[in-house]
Amino acid sequence: MKCSRFARAGTTPPKGRWILTWEETRLFKILNFGAVSPPVASTKAIAVSSQEVSIANILIFGYNNCYMIQPLLVFSDWGIFVLRVVLGLIMVAHGLPKVKNLKKTAESFKGMGFWPAGFWATVVAFVEFGGGLALIFGFLTQFFALLIAIQFIVILLKLKFKPEAKFKGGYEFDLLIFASALILATLGGGALSLERALGLILY
Repeated sequence: MKCSRFARAGTTPPKGRWILTWEETRLFKILNFGAVSPPVASTKAIAVSSQEVSIANILIFGYNNCYMIQPLLVFSDWGIFVLRVVLGLIMVAHGLPKVKNLKKTAESFKGMGFWPAGFWATVVAFVEFGGGLALIFGFLTQFFALLIAIQFIVILLKLKFKPEAKFKGGYEFDLLIFASALILATLGGGALSLERALGLILY
């Protein structure tokens, strides 16, 4: 059986032009940056092309809905919440000492070959401390997660990936931080976030 909403519902999708419910179409259009007016009835259906419904299925339901343990999807926002808060706490813990002593941080950056050292020390201190706080509360999650991911790409490429470097006890922690930030950069802060409560959409 194919993993799709039609298969789960026990129905076969019609050929040619398929039918999306109003709410599915509304979400599809919002994700494609279109304005949608409220319908007369919430049960209203709109005809769309097979190509449009394929895109909508991916955007709304995930690629083909092929999840092995589907009941766990109910807790997906909690999973994002835990990842966001834990990563935020880690970044705050690493950023706070840098913020408290920018002069020492700049000296450290100079020793690592970053120039101008004071500028990069300030940027990294802001990304780690300010970005960590933002992740904890779920504010501009994708923006700050992307900055953190970029920072750790630089850390990995410039400082960690060396011939003598070991994965275990070497750069595995930095790689995990990068992967976690990349996940949040693509998924966002989830339902349990300040940005969702405020209805913030940057682009």
